[in-house]
Amino acid sequence: MTLHRTKLFAAFFMLFVLLPGMARSAEQTRVAVLPFVTHSEGDMAYLQQAIPAMLASRLGETGELAVVDRPIVLEQVQRFDWTAIDEEKAVVIGQRLRADFVVTGSLTKIGSQCSIDALIIKTDDPNATRRAYATAADESALAFELSELATRINHLIFDKVMVADVQTRGNVFIEKDAILFAIETRKGRVFSAQVLQEDLRRIYQMGYFKDIQITTEETERGMVVTFVVQEKPMVRSVQIIGNKKIKLDDLQKVMETKPRTILDIAKVKGDVARMRKVYVDKSYYEINISYTITPIDDDYSSVDFRIKEGEAVKVAKVTFSGNDSIKAGKLLKVMETRKKNWLLSMFTTRGTFKDDALEKDIERIGAYYFSQGFLRANVLSPEVEFKGKKVYVHITVEEGDRFTIGSLDFKGDLIYDTDFLLSKVKSTPGATFNGQLLNDDLIALKSLYSSKGFAFADISPLTDIQP
Repeated sequence: MTLHRTKLFAAFFMLFVLLPGMARSAEQTRVAVLPFVTHSEGDMAYLQQAIPAMLASRLGETGELAVVDRPIVLEQVQRFDWTAIDEEKAVVIGQRLRADFVVTGSLTKIGSQCSIDALIIKTDDPNATRRAYATAADESALAFELSELATRINHLIFDKVMVADVQTRGNVFIEKDAILFAIETRKGRVFSAQVLQEDLRRIYQMGYFKDIQITTEETERGMVVTFVVQEKPMVRSVQIIGNKKIKLDDLQKVMETKPRTILDIAKVKGDVARMRKVYVDKSYYEINISYTITPIDDDYSSVDFRIKEGEAVKVAKVTFSGNDSIKAGKLLKVMETRKKNWLLSMFTTRGTFKDDALEKDIERIGAYYFSQGFLRANVLSPEVEFKGKKVYVHITVEEGDRFTIGSLDFKGDLIYDTDFLLSKVKSTPGATFNGQLLNDDLIALKSLYSSKGFAFADISPLTDIQP
């Protein structure tokens, strides 16, 4: 009774172990690579053996096919006294090997060039035979071409349509390689309509074409894909008309539209914006720039930019509110944006309005308040009003409290006593906090430590703000 149970357990264990392997084999398509016929003036015996072996190895590397071992294939072939194996005989051998497909064919060598013609025969439907080709410039290139051939055979077995070739038509100025570099569809890859749609978008994004069509043609080698493009015209000439206040070179430096480049409307509009910025940086806020594109023929166009400069905008008045503790005159002294001073106008740009200068002025005002003890001062965004050739600026300040120094102490690696260090700084307890003075004190202390050999002394203020 015990022996019976042991045998039953062993049988069940073997079934459990073997079934997964059987399942994996059943999932894979079984392929047998038969000998190839050779055609050449020279001795091709070595290639007649090597080609099927290398092809079988490459097919096995795909991981999708179960390739019948080479010795088993040769053993079956040798059982038949056949001088040549045609499609009908290949089916017989394939069925004996329980293969779903057999691969055979011919190798032809003319001069140094080698060509392989492979037949992919379905053993249960010989009428569904397909062909795959490969050509190598010489024997040294055969290994690579066999890898490509194995990929094509794999695709044919699983009814995957391959891309046989990718062509372009209609491109005159843009080279074919530039278009192919931008896309994912490649010769030898699996054909995908979805990838083609993405390629269409990629080519449009190049910015060189106003129309793109895709045509496909199914051939024995696979799908031939053609991108039919209609290029945008080439720029023949670019003119800038009406610039008197700004030099032509300064405008051309910021432009992307140039002669002998593809016309791109986005770049033309960008040039308008970039040239406008050049003028605005010089206070010409009334600048108006338009463009005209004139076709010369089907392939070329000219681009003209017309400029109406207007006058530079001057600062008419700068006013403040909220500055209860600091007079407007003191704030104006730290600013670049101010009403024109006729005496200094010959040497400075003050009086003309600039956006970036006003932004820096807001930072300067905040820094000035900080230096005067207003540690929580807030300078709001300025209000700017244009009236013709004049601009009016209003700045609102939230001063907050003015802080004084409550106490002053020194901590860390002290090489001097506190009283000596206090004598070397100008900040004193009870005085209004002064950011500039504090900075001067730090410089003085670093110089003091440096004189004693501490060139890299780190001296930092630790402030504790209390209401």
